Amino acid sequence: MTEVGNLKWIEVGVLLLAGGLFVWWQLRDVRQAQEQTRRQSQLRDAAEASQTPAASDGKEGPRP
Repeated sequence: MTEVGNLKWIEVGVLLLAGGLFVWWQLRDVRQAQEQTRRQSQLRDAAEASQTPAASDGKEGPRP
C-alpha cells in the first residue's frame, strides 16, 4: 500500500472512533435525562400526594 492509502485508513479509523464516541456520549446523555425526568416526576407525585387529603376511611358520611 502506498503512504497515502495508509493515511486514508488511519483517517477512516479515527472518524469511525469519533463517530462511535459521539453516539455513546449521546446515548449516555439520553439515559441521564430520562433518569432526571423520572426523579422529577417522582418528586412531583410525592408532593401532590402529600397535598391531597387522605382518603376517607368510611367513618364520615357522604358530603353534600
